[in-house]
Amino acid sequence: MGSITAAKIGYPIQLVKIQRFGFEEKDEFLLVEVIEEQPASKVGITKVLEDWTWEFYEREHGKEATANFHRAVDNIATFVKKQGWDLPFNLNKYYTGFKLGNKVVFTVAWAGTHAWNITAKISEDDARKFKGTNWEFQRYDTPFKQAVIKPGKANLTDTMEIESMLTLAYHRVSGIS
Repeated sequence: MGSITAAKIGYPIQLVKIQRFGFEEKDEFLLVEVIEEQPASKVGITKVLEDWTWEFYEREHGKEATANFHRAVDNIATFVKKQGWDLPFNLNKYYTGFKLGNKVVFTVAWAGTHAWNITAKISEDDARKFKGTNWEFQRYDTPFKQAVIKPGKANLTDTMEIESMLTLAYHRVSGIS
């Protein structure tokens, strides 16, 4: 049992809560609970959720890196539109995701201050089979079940070479064989 030391009393006391219950004026019982001291809650600051924008990306990652990132997103969006897929994208703090409902199919993600990569929800076997000229398979992210592919050059934004991976990701997430 915990005890509370009252500042003005100077010795430990126990606080109790007593509840009385009765039934048809014959039966009666008391419920006695010892009230434990609650640890003081930590005071913290509340941060307003930010709207992620291209301007935010420029402040965080620089104009050139953001321009390349933006071109890659635009190229993928054009490919998605050509395929007739309903995959709107949205900007987040660390990535821009193309979503099917609430599932992220693929992303253009920040991999550092000026570096970025593309992730796609494909199997590890398919990811390891990928051999590109301008893009390289970097790693497989097992917890998220996605391949991480990076451009061979920082200013490479042409995504044509990885369109087969994007198609595999779309089919996998949408359930199309």
